[in-house]
Amino acid sequence: MRHYDAYSGEFGFSDETDGDGRFDRYSILLIAEVCQRYIETGLTVTPELKALLRKSADIALGIGNTAGEGFSFGRSIGAYGDTAILEILSVAAYLDVLSPEEKQYAFTYSTRIVARYADFWFNPAIHSVDMWGQGRRTDAYRGKHRILGENFSLLHQLLSTNAMWKKAGFGHKPPATDLQAWLDRTQPQFRLTWFARGEYDRALAIVRDGHRVFSLLLVNGGTGQHANSPYYPCRSPTALWPASPIAAIAIRSSFPSSRWPMAPS
Repeated sequence: MRHYDAYSGEFGFSDETDGDGRFDRYSILLIAEVCQRYIETGLTVTPELKALLRKSADIALGIGNTAGEGFSFGRSIGAYGDTAILEILSVAAYLDVLSPEEKQYAFTYSTRIVARYADFWFNPAIHSVDMWGQGRRTDAYRGKHRILGENFSLLHQLLSTNAMWKKAGFGHKPPATDLQAWLDRTQPQFRLTWFARGEYDRALAIVRDGHRVFSLLLVNGGTGQHANSPYYPCRSPTALWPASPIAAIAIRSSFPSSRWPMAPS
């Protein structure tokens, strides 16, 4: 939290560096993980933490879609771009950071993410999550040599967020059937979220056009990452391509699911 105080300023998103402007998916997710640790250890989540979490929840809802796709920017994201939304929205619901109506549709969006993991990211042919085959790539950090760990990590996220939704009262509730209509009614067509202002401005722009959601990340990777394409100002439409793991852009396809809506058990 000292790092937040020093480098997040008035906007409340974590700079991965000491002020160089490296903001990405994890800058938005981190506060949810902090709140999760508070809950797990029996500590009281302070109003200040809840206020920061609300900022992240606004972004998560802002990129909501019926395909169950999450963040389309950041390095080494793969399936983690989707599961990050699960972490943010489940803890925000549990802590009553979301309104009752927002909880219902956040839960519905989350069930679509779970369905997408089962129908897109999991590859029955190899009995594993697949972030490396079928035209998909990650950078060296999340290479295929980590396949066992990535399966455990992602499954833990699915199970822990499912447990959080149950604690929030959604263990036996069905998802809503009108997610797209709710998103069209409540989410702005254009949202600009500031990460930092000063000599260099850092921000995230989100544009909604019906079922399509475009993200434009305007940041700096800082030393060691500034020349890598996840930090380029490249628009990232969900269902077309995410920010690439390295220099080349990887094309990602989405397939409709016969299992939607699918609520966590």
